[in-house]
Amino acid sequence: MDYSMMDSTIFDHSKLRGRIIEKFGTLEAFYEQLPITSNMAYRKVNGISGISRQNILDWCKLLDIAIEDIPIYFFVLKV
Repeated sequence: MDYSMMDSTIFDHSKLRGRIIEKFGTLEAFYEQLPITSNMAYRKVNGISGISRQNILDWCKLLDIAIEDIPIYFFVLKV
């Protein structure tokens, strides 16, 4: 496995953003529910910063995302 590619991997979070809008109306309304700054939340949602396992689990609860659906919201490779 070529681990050098892992640092440049970019995930497509468009489905995640769509779910946030569906549940909260705006990204900003979702960000207000998080225990991190809006700037940090923006960076995570837009793939600028990584999302921790705990963030993923917490966000799934807020967004009613089933555990088995995590890959389609958080780990779709951007091509």
